[in-house]
Amino acid sequence: MVYTGAPVTPPVTTSVSPTEDPHLQNFDFSASEDFHIYAIEWTPESAKFYVDDALVYTWTKHIALMTLPQNVLLTIWASSSASWAGAVTDDTSKAVASYDWVELYRYSGH
Repeated sequence: MVYTGAPVTPPVTTSVSPTEDPHLQNFDFSASEDFHIYAIEWTPESAKFYVDDALVYTWTKHIALMTLPQNVLLTIWASSSASWAGAVTDDTSKAVASYDWVELYRYSGH
């Protein structure tokens, strides 16, 4: 999701409504069967998404708008958008997430 509204400048003290830019990525494995390494490399040119060191998606649409500080949120999100997140069922409503470790790095340019 990316905010595509009127420009804002830090510090942003009111919430903004982001615009969805969904991408559904299918994998040839079940993420629930083992740990996997997920990474996002965010630069001024793109956001590259990796799973187990393999590039699976590159996002560039609206990347120039991504100039404000961002949050990292690790959660299981029950979305009301079934076309984006899938339907919430009895099975998915019992979902859990386990994280072994999280690392964050600050982008420092090329």
